Amino acid sequence: MTRKIHIIIFFLIQVCLGQNIDPVFNIQEEIEVNKVINSYIKAIGGEKRIKEVRTLQKKVNIEIYKSNSVDMNATILYKQPNLYSHTLNISELGNIQSTKYDGLNCVLKRNYNNNNISETIEGELLEEKKDEFYPFPIIALKNSNKLFKSIELQKNSNENICIIKLIDFNELETNLFFDETNKLLSMKQTIRKNVVKTIKYKDYDEFDGIIFPFTELHIMEINGKVVQESINQINEIVINEDIMIDQFQ
Repeated sequence: MTRKIHIIIFFLIQVCLGQNIDPVFNIQEEIEVNKVINSYIKAIGGEKRIKEVRTLQKKVNIEIYKSNSVDMNATILYKQPNLYSHTLNISELGNIQSTKYDGLNCVLKRNYNNNNISETIEGELLEEKKDEFYPFPIIALKNSNKLFKSIELQKNSNENICIIKLIDFNELETNLFFDETNKLLSMKQTIRKNVVKTIKYKDYDEFDGIIFPFTELHIMEINGKVVQESINQINEIVINEDIMIDQFQ
C-alpha cells in the first residue's frame, strides 16, 4: 500500500511540474542513437583521423538512367570548416552547373544553350543545403544542435538495419539507415511533402585511413513515381591538398 502511495505522489508531482513522466525512455533512446552514430564514426576511421582532413577532393563519374549514355562527371571540393564546391560537366558541353559556398555566400550557376544563369542561395534553403557542405556530414550533424530520434531496428534473415530520423523544423524529414553488421551508412532518405530523395551507399573501401563509399545510387521520386535515377562512381580522392579560396567563389 505504501509503495502505491509513493507512485501516486510521484505521478502527481510530475503532472504539477509539467514534466515528462517517462524520462528514462528518452535518455535510453538518446544513448542508443549516440551508440549507433559513434559506431559509424569509428567504423569509417575514427573522429581523430577524420578531424585531420583539412581538404577533400572527389572526382565522380555520373551515369543517368535513360539518358542515351551522356558522359557526365563532377568535381567536389571540401575545405574546413564548411567551404564547398560542386561542378558538373558534360564532355561535349563543358561546365554546365556549379554550386559554390565560400563560408559566407552560396552561388548556383547554370550554363544551358550558352545562357549563363547565376542565383544566390539564401535563407532557409541555404541552411538546408549546408548539410551537404561537409565531407563527413553525420559528424557535423552530431556536433550541431539538431535532434536525432531512433525509429526502429529492422531485422530479417539477410540484414540488420537501424533507422535514425533527423528531426528538423522546416518540413524536411531525413532518415539514416545504418547496417548493424558493419556499422556503416547504407542509405539516406530525405522526404518533403511529395518528393523523396534516396541515396544508397555501396562499395565501401579504405583510402588514406578512411572508409568511403565509392558507389552511390541516387533516386528521386515525386508522388511515388521515380523521375530520376543515377549512379555516381568515385574514381579519385585527394586528401589535404591545398585549395585556394577562389575555388569556392
